[in-house]
Amino acid sequence: MPKFGKNLWIIKPGENTNRGCGIQVSKELDHIKGLIQNVNVNGNRRSYIIQKYIEKPLLYKNRKFDIRTFTMMCTINGNL
Repeated sequence: MPKFGKNLWIIKPGENTNRGCGIQVSKELDHIKGLIQNVNVNGNRRSYIIQKYIEKPLLYKNRKFDIRTFTMMCTINGNL
């Protein structure tokens, strides 16, 4: 990714989206406003997640990652 400076923003659609579909990157406020104005899905206004791009993310083997944990709690006779 080329160097854009410190004001690089990621614009993601908010409804039922994942796998990178519909994600855009911008550094201009007017461009971001144009992307999010008057966009409707099934008659409802679409929501967006706009977040600042991290210039130097923590990488593992040159890839971004996330940590997910799962916990199972059991009760026996009302005791955890």
